[in-house]
Amino acid sequence: MKPLKHLKDLTLLDRFLFSEVMENPKYLETILEIILGRDVLLRCLPQTEKEQRRSPLYRHIRLDVWGQDLEGTVYDVEVKSKTPSIFVREAATTKD
Repeated sequence: MKPLKHLKDLTLLDRFLFSEVMENPKYLETILEIILGRDVLLRCLPQTEKEQRRSPLYRHIRLDVWGQDLEGTVYDVEVKSKTPSIFVREAATTKD
């Protein structure tokens, strides 16, 4: 088991701090705007460690941070500590 880090030693690449910070919609919007280079307004509160499953028979996937903007675009924000980086995936949804 890894030894515990002091809070002052944590960075955004540490899963705990990343999840805590990204649950705040303003912080997530700011991170998305910096990475994507455009304005992002979230429709609902971000969800951390969100599970997605199409059917009870299928395996699930776990998203580090899930968010959706006013236009229906879904964002999956993942932190990778082995290669220090933050990835953002966008998925446009169709409007009914």
